[in-house]
Amino acid sequence: MFLKRIVAQAHPRPVLSAALLAVGLLLAGCSTSTFVDDERAQNLATLAYPDQAEHADDLDILVQRRGGRIQIINRSPEVLEDMQLWVNRQYVREISRIDIGVDNSFSLRHFINRYQEAFPTAGLLSPDRTEPVTSAELYDPETSQRYRLTVMPPRRDQLGQR
Repeated sequence: MFLKRIVAQAHPRPVLSAALLAVGLLLAGCSTSTFVDDERAQNLATLAYPDQAEHADDLDILVQRRGGRIQIINRSPEVLEDMQLWVNRQYVREISRIDIGVDNSFSLRHFINRYQEAFPTAGLLSPDRTEPVTSAELYDPETSQRYRLTVMPPRRDQLGQR
């Protein structure tokens, strides 16, 4: 009986307000909107996929999606600079430098399509809103050549299989 009285005397409004604030912040941080409205995204949206560009020799570069990021493993003996990286033939990002080795990781949220939308990645409130990386190409605007990259399949833990 004493415990019921203490609980009844507790002030529910501050607790309720704090809970509502936490939920609001959580929802704001997990927005499912993919439209990106900044100058960089606007510039990327104007780029057209270079389907008429000549294919150069394939590069010894591996691409693997790791959650909301894409990792580039450059096994070639060259550092690449000032390229466009195209994912799934519709999302692009300008890459200033790809170093030799595994230290090349980029957020998929910075890959933009012609509608100014970011690459779909899963979120807390939209776990099924994701798209696999099925193709990747580098395009050199200076030479107008495309380079096919090898896309590695997702790891088992990324598929939800253990």
